[in-house]
Amino acid sequence: MESKVGILVGLENARTQATTARALKNEMELMKEMRRFDFFSF
Repeated sequence: MESKVGILVGLENARTQATTARALKNEMELMKEMRRFDFFSF
């Protein structure tokens, strides 16, 4: 029982880390796009 709970917790942690990494990547892409837009607006 305990090992099953440990596996589920590990999977949840991995899922959280993947979601966080994806969010950071999306934020970086957005910042790059905004920087490009600022460059063209001047």
